[in-house]
Amino acid sequence: MTKIKKIEADIDATVNNFMKHENETFTDAKAESAMTLVSLYPELKSDTLVKEQIKIHTENNKKN
Repeated sequence: MTKIKKIEADIDATVNNFMKHENETFTDAKAESAMTLVSLYPELKSDTLVKEQIKIHTENNKKN
């Protein structure tokens, strides 16, 4: 496995684990509104991680 592919695999695993954690957190949370969830868990932003993951994959593919 090339160094770039290893890094991409590590990023994939990390993002997938975080997304699972985020989903479980929102599923288990008992809140009255989405705004309450956002204020309680502002650090949960898997969409940002996925965007960065796509950016890394795109940049790496341009190099190949």
